[in-house]
Amino acid sequence: MNTLHFKVSGMHCGACFKVITLKVKKISSVTDFALKENGDAVLTSERVITLDEVRASLEGTEYAISAA
Repeated sequence: MNTLHFKVSGMHCGACFKVITLKVKKISSVTDFALKENGDAVLTSERVITLDEVRASLEGTEYAISAA
């Protein structure tokens, strides 16, 4: 298993959490994803996933991804 820690900014409400979670979980090989209210995120996967892949999954949204 691989783990990626990162920060998400631009969240305003509960719907933001749902949108981000749904989009990130659609990345191939993601097995688990946890997002906290402060923007801390942890993604677990069967392969190495890069921050660029996470950014691409949220393309077209107002959310920004940065290294933790």
